[in-house]
Amino acid sequence: MAGWTTADMPDLTGKIAVITGASDGLGLETARALALKGADVILAVRSMKKGGEALEKIKKDVPNADVKLKELDLSNLQSVNVFAESMCDAYGSLDLLINNAGVMMPPYKKTTDGFELQFGVNHLGHFALTGQLMPIIQAAENPRIVTLSSLAAHKASIDFDNLDGVTGYRAYTFYAQSKFANLLFAVKLQNKLKNEAAHVKSFVCHPGLSQSNLLSRGGGARGKGSCHFYKII
Repeated sequence: MAGWTTADMPDLTGKIAVITGASDGLGLETARALALKGADVILAVRSMKKGGEALEKIKKDVPNADVKLKELDLSNLQSVNVFAESMCDAYGSLDLLINNAGVMMPPYKKTTDGFELQFGVNHLGHFALTGQLMPIIQAAENPRIVTLSSLAAHKASIDFDNLDGVTGYRAYTFYAQSKFANLLFAVKLQNKLKNEAAHVKSFVCHPGLSQSNLLSRGGGARGKGSCHFYKII
């Protein structure tokens, strides 16, 4: 929406939100904005050290913020399982899940479970997380699932015969493939929810460009680009 800013956000007191990759970049800024509007925010982060620093930044700006830190490594499905189980045990409902975390164009690596890193983290980890959190998402009154994709998805395709990247790995091609998978997942999920007359809504967002660590190739250093605004489909 043209001219829309965080000032246009409604009061979110009592709402519970999970943001993956919330220790830096867009995830951190999203968490800060939600906290300012009164939401209870869970920072789902791979590095607890960086997550703690992010929590302190939010607390500095929003002293009364209800912000919690939980470890989540999307490259390890066991970590996803542990995180989801702890959330379902601790909360009766979840109003907002933002699938934000990602890696972009690292050297060829695999996840703990043997998947190509970008496809494993950007898509499969979030796919598993969303499914395992669905019981408490469905228990919320007006829940939303937001998945971040990229313009890179627009010319991408899925190479089902080489998902693990063993043959001819190209970092950008596999990044684009993972973001295309994000797009397909979010749209298909919304179609499925709509057909089932569910009250849960799935959105997919195109992020623009801003300074964050996304381009650090998975190393955590400050990069030159990531995301700044949402275009919601």
